[in-house]
Amino acid sequence: MSGEAGAQALYQHVRRVYVPLLEHDQWPAAAGWLADLQSLAARTEAALKAYCATESRQDAV
Repeated sequence: MSGEAGAQALYQHVRRVYVPLLEHDQWPAAAGWLADLQSLAARTEAALKAYCATESRQDAV
């Protein structure tokens, strides 16, 4: 569940960057947008790995 929530948050954040870039050739004006995106991606990856590890343990039982 946490992986799904993290993936959704990552998707929404990327769309806030990508759509203006695609439609208006405009990079985000806010400082730190790339660091925020990288942090969110790392947290999503960690949540997905934890979720997969939990599922693997449950499948083994």
